[in-house]
Amino acid sequence: MAFSHLSHLECGWCGIERDAGVLQNLCPDCGKPLLATASASACPGC
Repeated sequence: MAFSHLSHLECGWCGIERDAGVLQNLCPDCGKPLLATASASACPGC
């Protein structure tokens, strides 16, 4: 398994957070796209 800094998926419309370990691309609540969100600690020099 490859290492990833992906922490969760978040709907850009309604703000709900979803598990990044589950294959999904649309929010089940509103049908809008889910956005990949990285962990803030993944880039300490940023």
